[in-house]
Amino acid sequence: MGILRILKVKKNVILAGLQDGYSKESYLIKNHVNYIKKIESVNNPEGYIHYTAKKLLPNRELYNKKTAEIQVKYLNNLDLTFRIVRVNDLYYHIPKEAKKAPP
Repeated sequence: MGILRILKVKKNVILAGLQDGYSKESYLIKNHVNYIKKIESVNNPEGYIHYTAKKLLPNRELYNKKTAEIQVKYLNNLDLTFRIVRVNDLYYHIPKEAKKAPP
């Protein structure tokens, strides 16, 4: 699945947000920082990521809805939009990758 991949894209969102003027105390930044800390502190990071992915984006319809909301919300910053959508792309595909993986 790639814990490092998830951490990298989360960090990229943080950097893009900070470069766009979001404060360290903004919800966007704090949410991503807290998620990274959580991944780094849990006993089973891959299990936690898989659980979160299924909870956040359980189906294609919700994925499409959230992607559209992100594109509207961050319309003035295409780089940040791209990076957040990239996180959602990874989350959306994680449960599918797990199903394809051999036991």
